[in-house]
Amino acid sequence: MTNYCNVCIYKSLPYREITIKKGAYLFHQGDPLTMMYYLRDGLVKVLKLHSNGEEKIFDIVGKNDFLALLAILQKKDLYPASAIALTDLILNVSTKADVLNAYTTNQPFKEACIDCASNRAILFQDHLFQLSNASTDDKIIGVLTHLAQQLGTFKDDIYTVDIPLNQTDLANIINVRRETLSRKLTELKKQEKITIDKNTYKLYNNKL
Repeated sequence: MTNYCNVCIYKSLPYREITIKKGAYLFHQGDPLTMMYYLRDGLVKVLKLHSNGEEKIFDIVGKNDFLALLAILQKKDLYPASAIALTDLILNVSTKADVLNAYTTNQPFKEACIDCASNRAILFQDHLFQLSNASTDDKIIGVLTHLAQQLGTFKDDIYTVDIPLNQTDLANIINVRRETLSRKLTELKKQEKITIDKNTYKLYNNKL
């Protein structure tokens, strides 16, 4: 999410500013749902623990996006997932009560907000689902391109994005083995489709 929608009033909510260090949890799955977070700067990894004990990353949230907004609007009592800081963060934190008050007392906003929040929440997962039957190469390119479009820049036909994830986490998102991801990234580099410098990925659009 790069901008508020044109009827959004969350930018005027009462809030307190907080900072979170890289690696710290904002909240854990199953904790009481008390706060909404607006991410002013940084990246957050959102993950869920499934009944089989598997921990699955299902979203990467960046600057100007919300955490826990949809869950509050759906009147949930508990956080449905965990959120971990991938980088140092600057956030605005608003209480659940203030969010619900804003939602229920402004009718034009109310009518637009639930659809907006829902669409933003499923965007990344829907993209992953569309890639579920693709080849491994296409899955990797697809996820990297999506992350670059959401979190990076596009200039001179090149996507550039900093992804502060190790290959284990990236493989978890793409749903491939880490060894497979490492081998495929090497092949894509040899094909000059991507370059990788530490955590900075460049994707050459004319070769994808």
